Amino acid sequence: MSPAPQRPIHPVIAALTPTERAAFLHRFHSKVQPNPDTGCHEWTAAACRLGYGRFGIDNRTYLAHRIAWTIAHGKDIPDGLQIDHRCRNPRCVNPDHLDAATPRDNTLASNAPTALNAAKFACDRGHLLLGANLMTGRTGKRRCRICTNANTRRYQARRRLATEVAAYNAAVVRGETPAPVRIHIRQRETSTHPEPLRRSRNAPTSRTAPERATRCASSTNTSPQTPAQTNSASTTPSPTGSGTASPRSAATCRT
Repeated sequence: MSPAPQRPIHPVIAALTPTERAAFLHRFHSKVQPNPDTGCHEWTAAACRLGYGRFGIDNRTYLAHRIAWTIAHGKDIPDGLQIDHRCRNPRCVNPDHLDAATPRDNTLASNAPTALNAAKFACDRGHLLLGANLMTGRTGKRRCRICTNANTRRYQARRRLATEVAAYNAAVVRGETPAPVRIHIRQRETSTHPEPLRRSRNAPTSRTAPERATRCASSTNTSPQTPAQTNSASTTPSPTGSGTASPRSAATCRT
């Protein structure tokens, strides 16, 4: 959007005499410096805070790039249109770099936050803005359905928690013994990829009997023992009177 009011320029230029027009063009082009690297005709005189050049005609200030477009086309800028810099250089007054565009097209072609958001195909959490996951408001603003539903659930959980805490405090004030408040914590959804499957500790295994026996044997052979434990194990008599290991050590490897 132009930073100054858009006044008609062509009637002002057309009202100049040939001598005044020549002086006007000489004064205008004396403030332009061509850039051979980019092809831009950069404005070297006064500019506004957004970088657009300013030029005065009959004690009134106009934007330099609008004057350049009017001089090149010999007509005024159509109503409802703005001058878009294709080179994205606000100081450029090269007519080849200027196009008359609608405010929407001018904004979407810029580097403004609106244009950057419109070019996104996914939300900040990586959910694609396509199909059923795309929500469009009355103003055309796009939203992610997955993130919206997650935010709604978190908001409702906070409301429920606030209601339970208020009821708990009220019961305490009345001298009653209220039930404890239960806080439900829901995992935050950050990606469309599901969590990896994890086997429960109580879930049955598919290990066969020989495999279980081999595992028990390896665990008993690799367990370190001190010399005192080794001697005690070898000299401790068994209930039958022999010098073998106790039945409890063998029971640990039963399948």
